[in-house]
Amino acid sequence: MFGQFVRGEWVALAAVFMEHGRFPMNIRALSAGQAVLIPRETLHQFCLQRPTLALQLLGNLSQKLYATINQIDWLTSSSAGERLADYLLRLHPSQQDTQPNAQVRLPLNRGQLATKLGIRAETLSRLMAEWQRQGYITCRASYITLCNLDYLRALAAQAQRPF
Repeated sequence: MFGQFVRGEWVALAAVFMEHGRFPMNIRALSAGQAVLIPRETLHQFCLQRPTLALQLLGNLSQKLYATINQIDWLTSSSAGERLADYLLRLHPSQQDTQPNAQVRLPLNRGQLATKLGIRAETLSRLMAEWQRQGYITCRASYITLCNLDYLRALAAQAQRPF
């Protein structure tokens, strides 16, 4: 899994501007939704006729590249625990919440989550079991209760990028 998309995001934008026009991945929806397929020739024509649109697409593509570079840096310079804590806190709707026992729902299965975090599934399982034993989290199916937000925030702070 290379990414998750939300409403309004472009998918495979880079492929539109590559000479071969192919994208080496596929996409799968987790829930019902709608998508718009714009033929690459049509998008090229729009860009030629509307420079502002071309600049917006270039900005979007640049943001994706920037996020990918940050993701690589994040994966190579932080520990598995730091990455997991950061990920769980990003799922939390109110990161400023001071209440204990904040619950989040994992949108990925454990194997996908391990891949996203750049760790083996066994490492993820051991880490989550240790955190449960320590009382930092509790797990029930795809729901995780964050029992010690202070611990998770302190751990995640080391994995977060200042830019």
